[in-house]
Amino acid sequence: MAPWLSPNMAAALTYLGVGPAILIFLLLFDNRQKPGVLWFVVTMVLGGVWALLVGTFTLLRSPELTLALANVFWAVIPTTSVAMFLFVYEYVGTKPPRRSLVVGLFLPVAVLFVLSWWNPQGLIYTQEYYVDAAGTLHYPQFGGPIKVLVVKVYGYLLVSLATGMLLGEAIRTTGARRRQVAYLLFVFTILALSTLVKVVGFVPIYFYPTPMVFSLSGLAFAVSTQQYGFLKTTTIAREQAFEQVEDAILVTSPDGKVLDANRKATDLLGSDVVSERLSSVLQAHRDTEADTDRGMVSITRDGEVRYYSVKESPVTHYRGTQGRVVVLTDVTPITNRQQDLELFKQVISRVFRHNFRNRLNVIAGYAELIQSVADDDAEEYAGLIGSSAAELIATTRKAKDVGQLFTDEQVEPLALERVVDRAVATLEPGGAPSSISVDVPSVWVSAHPKLDLAIRELVENAVVHNDSTDRATVDIYASVEDEWVTLFVEDDGPGVPQLELQVLDAEEETDLSHGSGIGLWLVHWIVKRSNGDLVSRASPEGSRIGVRLRLAPKRDSRE
Repeated sequence: MAPWLSPNMAAALTYLGVGPAILIFLLLFDNRQKPGVLWFVVTMVLGGVWALLVGTFTLLRSPELTLALANVFWAVIPTTSVAMFLFVYEYVGTKPPRRSLVVGLFLPVAVLFVLSWWNPQGLIYTQEYYVDAAGTLHYPQFGGPIKVLVVKVYGYLLVSLATGMLLGEAIRTTGARRRQVAYLLFVFTILALSTLVKVVGFVPIYFYPTPMVFSLSGLAFAVSTQQYGFLKTTTIAREQAFEQVEDAILVTSPDGKVLDANRKATDLLGSDVVSERLSSVLQAHRDTEADTDRGMVSITRDGEVRYYSVKESPVTHYRGTQGRVVVLTDVTPITNRQQDLELFKQVISRVFRHNFRNRLNVIAGYAELIQSVADDDAEEYAGLIGSSAAELIATTRKAKDVGQLFTDEQVEPLALERVVDRAVATLEPGGAPSSISVDVPSVWVSAHPKLDLAIRELVENAVVHNDSTDRATVDIYASVEDEWVTLFVEDDGPGVPQLELQVLDAEEETDLSHGSGIGLWLVHWIVKRSNGDLVSRASPEGSRIGVRLRLAPKRDSRE
């Protein structure tokens, strides 16, 4: 006992818990939408109410007023425990508590408060509960059964559960988050010690040290909130980032079983991916022939193959590795670009190895003939040399155009009619005789800026592969269906050889299976980068190749 601690001194010390509660309310109320802040404010305000009630009925000399305030006081104690539990629940958890949970937790307190006003059958207070002539409230250690169950058992149980949640969070987390949790555990420990001091009788019956602890811890909390951003780094924020990130994220146990997956991962791999083994999940999406890189998987969705890089990192704390975090990042554009570049190298290698060698042999051969003859045939031979050289020049130009495709992958709205007119206008002069008709609607398409090069190449091919002795006839027209337009290049000849089209479909060249040049590859890559398709048809009456493109909104002035 402390003989120097008079009732007036005890009341004055207890009132010290009121000011910080008001200060905390003013400092933090505007931040009440942040996880955990609202319930912390409620807890600290209840601590201030607790201090106000105790200080007031300690000074009062009226038994009636003291008993009335005491009824509120006994309800405030478990109410504070409920608010403290809800604060920790929201701080540690991934979402705010449900309304049904909040109502259910406060229900026992409401029953205690209502019954305390008439104390039926001594369920709340026993005969040892009274106010003496000096106005001091006397009460037994336990009291009636409902008071014991709600104030003692229920209140202590909630505080114990909250402490357990904080201990678990301290074990799981590191850095600033762990320091925050350690501070809260320190506050809970001080509260428990202050309650123990009261229970064992170290202080007079009219003095309650717990509200003072509320004031000190609350003040420290307010300072840390303003200076160090306490409670700004929360589990809810981390969970939202986990769910909203565009990468697929999986969390596995040490033995490789998937424990958790974010929304992107379940959308990509299926909702049943949780509880599956990671090795089985990834192996199901690995092509043993194509996926030589173990850090890559290919997944087909809606008929489209997309590629994902796989990165793993351990989850550790002081007990060692507790699992792994696996991140799947969509690298389809990069992979497609790498595949196209590899194919481009194959094509260029073949062009310079096969086409250039053959044409240069022709040039060399005719040059020898020119040197060995001295008649008028020399003019004819020179002409053949010139045409072969022209073919080589055209091939190098197309190779340059193909190389430029890989520097810009952006599509843009293009006026199809203007693109076709530009393609026809830039046809090489002096070619085979031909008749070209154009009937294209005034529509806009979403395509690569070099679409005119692809159209020009298709028209040139229609003329080159036409074996007619007369003028080759080429018709360029388009048909619109839903959100797509197909531009057709039709001629009266045999069209592009089927072998060359097969090479384009396979997207691979070999010594035994290759095209005759680079022009159709130019068409293929431009159409592919326009997110379009190539369609072809050959018949005795002629051939037709179509370029299928998505329509774009019409624009007033755009080439």
